[in-house]
Amino acid sequence: MLALLPALAVPVIAGPFEDGLATYVRGNDATALRFLLPLAEQGHANAQFRTLRA
Repeated sequence: MLALLPALAVPVIAGPFEDGLATYVRGNDATALRFLLPLAEQGHANAQFRTLRA
């Protein structure tokens, strides 16, 4: 059973949106905008919603 544990460990890689969202949730709006604004300008719908830009 313990031999299967390493196979179940999947690395989680966060991208800029996830980083920006986590920063936003922690209350650091200025840093969140640095992550989210470029994505919003590229058309990322969730980033546009978070930054209120369409």
